[in-house]
Amino acid sequence: MTDKTHKNVLFIGIGIFFFLAVSSIAYLFRESLRILLLSVSGIHPLAVKLMIETTYFFTFVAGVFGLLKVLKTYKFKSEKLFLWLIGLLIFAQLLQFAVPYFLSNFHTESYFKNTSAYYNFLRSDLLYETLDALFEYLVYIVLGIVIYKNRNLILLNDTYENDLNEIGNEN
Repeated sequence: MTDKTHKNVLFIGIGIFFFLAVSSIAYLFRESLRILLLSVSGIHPLAVKLMIETTYFFTFVAGVFGLLKVLKTYKFKSEKLFLWLIGLLIFAQLLQFAVPYFLSNFHTESYFKNTSAYYNFLRSDLLYETLDALFEYLVYIVLGIVIYKNRNLILLNDTYENDLNEIGNEN
């Protein structure tokens, strides 16, 4: 593999592991908030749904802007960032396993009744179920816009500008 191909594959890997790590952390926050909100009586299921989806969206966007701040502030080696993101993903996955177990200690008597009411409410209308997709697409749109507006940022840090202008084989 040539050095140019190696860097291109490495940048794709950085993007994949960044996406997986940030989505894992956003999912962790969303599910943790869901567990906590369903432990409290009196919160309407639609309000719970909107709060957890908004949390997911803002956590994801904060992760994207956090990476951009790191890229704008520090010079880095691609391999180091790649390995750091793999470590972050592993850490986030471990937290996804541990945190719900820990939060189960805070279940109130109304948690299971509220959970049942929450899912029955979501099943009552297909529109409520589509909120997941709506927020997920919103994340993708914001992510695409941010990446497009900052597409030259990576070129300033680790490689020559012409290395990433084209990708693929000319055969």
